[in-house]
Amino acid sequence: MRKAINILRNTTFALSALIAGYSSAQSNIVVVVTASRLDSLTRDVMQVPGDLSVIDRESIARSRAHSVPELLRSHGNIVMRSSTGKGNTGELSMRGFGENSGLRVLVVVDGQTMNRSDMGVQDWQQIPLDEIESIEILRGGQSVLYGNHALSGVIKITTKKGGENRTKLKASAGSYGFQEYGATHQGSIDAVSYDAGLSYQRDEGYRDNSLSWSKNANASLSYDITGEDTLTFRFSGGENYYQLPGPLTYQQYKKNPKKSSNRGDQDAHTDSGLITALYEAERDWGNMQLNTGLNMRNIDWEMSGMHGWNQQRGYSLSPKVLYGEEDDYSISGGVDLLYDTLDFTGQNNVKINYAELNRLTAGPFLLAKKKFFDALTFSAGARYERARTDGKNLQYNKADMIEVLEPPYPWLEPIPNPNYPARPIKEASFNDSFYKEGWSYEAAMLWEANENFSLWCRYNRVYRYPALDESASYQGYPLEHPLNAALEPETGDNFEVGGKLRCGAWSGSATVFYLMMHDEISYDDRKKLNTNIGETE
Repeated sequence: MRKAINILRNTTFALSALIAGYSSAQSNIVVVVTASRLDSLTRDVMQVPGDLSVIDRESIARSRAHSVPELLRSHGNIVMRSSTGKGNTGELSMRGFGENSGLRVLVVVDGQTMNRSDMGVQDWQQIPLDEIESIEILRGGQSVLYGNHALSGVIKITTKKGGENRTKLKASAGSYGFQEYGATHQGSIDAVSYDAGLSYQRDEGYRDNSLSWSKNANASLSYDITGEDTLTFRFSGGENYYQLPGPLTYQQYKKNPKKSSNRGDQDAHTDSGLITALYEAERDWGNMQLNTGLNMRNIDWEMSGMHGWNQQRGYSLSPKVLYGEEDDYSISGGVDLLYDTLDFTGQNNVKINYAELNRLTAGPFLLAKKKFFDALTFSAGARYERARTDGKNLQYNKADMIEVLEPPYPWLEPIPNPNYPARPIKEASFNDSFYKEGWSYEAAMLWEANENFSLWCRYNRVYRYPALDESASYQGYPLEHPLNAALEPETGDNFEVGGKLRCGAWSGSATVFYLMMHDEISYDDRKKLNTNIGETE
């Protein structure tokens, strides 16, 4: 009975493309996607063997959403799990995952991975809606093409890159102190196009101690070198702040749902920056792309008597090549090189931690496709990824870091601290490194009955590396082993079948999937350790 219940739980019939299909057909536009990972190659949604939908610029402009999470929830049927009750914070949940679901959804902006190296949630205020050109939602495992985090889906965001000269000013206000202001300008000069924008958003929130605000600036510059070669640079930076009102019991909620469970001293302040460069080239034999970027975050937070300062950097370099034609055969391949660093300083009333962690990941991949009889397409691919993690943490007793102690009476001399200089607490400190690896492979078949109806089936092997603070304890929350090198990546086998139909002004899709997880990562409160819990359905 348990297996039958789990199969039913993991079976989904999705009609999420219904509204998007209606608007596209009304304007006689064929929605295209770039699920091939080469942005210069676009295809009709009907020609992709997978469950996906596209939110284009027109749909974003028509929506009443004020943040990416609100848009994904209203136009993409994506579940958002938020601990603040705000529409601009929280983690995505796809394919039925609950706790830490955001670790299993990859978020990509202009080719740069936005997922944090720790278990922290995505900073959605870093991505203003007015600067987004389109959002592609790829449901289901995408580990071959995208690697780590792409276990249950991918959110691929493409920002504006200039064009027709235009300036836009925006101002709006709403309940609970909501305010939003923005200004954007785009244009072009000969072969150069540009875009720039400023935005500010403030929301005092429904509950006490739930203030949030954000300030962001961005600019992009694109140069059409030869008509076949394009170079694009983009920069965005911002500052945001939000308070955490804290949880309420059911009785507290019934009495006063606006109440905060703290004094307003639980909050987070983030400075962020994103720099990307993209080179694209089209040739008679295919396409090639080189993407590189830097994602920066400085996070200062306070929660439950603890204070932490977290500096994160993510560097990426991803060359990719596609050879062949989509109407016949194609082979695409590349390698993703990622380097994540995390420096942390945190303290409570008793302890203080100094941590340095980094992870270097290399993941080559290859995907081949072949079309038969103008209607049947087979594809298969694989990725091998290897990651090295280095971790160092020194934990001290704060009292041992004081050179002299105050005397019990003011007329006495200061007392030398016998425990100074402080020595690291052995049980909570570590300095070590370890390697992990992951394999992913997939096979898919697509049958295009006509331009308005297609059926597909797909199998893929998926995986996810543990986040840095799943393997290591450095933020004051003790684990049985402060550096758990035995924690393995979680893996899974994903099976899907689906169909897509476009009829006049309407379109729809249906997908059935079954995901069997192996070595899923979960916290064991008895062992005080994150562990691999074996098979789950």
